[in-house]
Amino acid sequence: LHMAEKQPFSRIPQKNRRTRANTISEDYSVLGLSEETTLFISMEYFSNTDPFDDWVVHEGAHLFHNIKRRHIGLHYTRNKEWPLNIDFSKREKFAYLCEVYHCIKEQAKNKNERMKLFEEYSKGVLPSKEFVNQDEFLDNLKEAVQARNGWKSILKSCSRKKL
Repeated sequence: LHMAEKQPFSRIPQKNRRTRANTISEDYSVLGLSEETTLFISMEYFSNTDPFDDWVVHEGAHLFHNIKRRHIGLHYTRNKEWPLNIDFSKREKFAYLCEVYHCIKEQAKNKNERMKLFEEYSKGVLPSKEFVNQDEFLDNLKEAVQARNGWKSILKSCSRKKL
């Protein structure tokens, strides 16, 4: 069960801080539910108009550390069990980076437009400090937006370092 706690950014009572969807309690805001490899998204979520929200991509990004390679038919070894080498402490940052980068890529036709959208996003509500280091998150997102292949940039910023 993936629930976003309404801590530092809970300025909107009884609503989710990003989608403004109704909540089930004052303490928790449920955008969608994910349990290992199964995702549930509320229908109300799809009426969201925030240009930087895509909970399906966010939760889908978690699959890369929730499902093993062998379960999806990929070659695996003892040292290569997961589809992507995401550092455990950076899992949430990875999901948020994928979500926002995807939204920016969908709306922009070129690098200049991506940068304008990045600037717009960086002035708005960011993921909670509880989940990500916001300065590092914005630095990584900016690198991805400027890169020729932003997905590789995101993976590099969230991967486990090799010993």
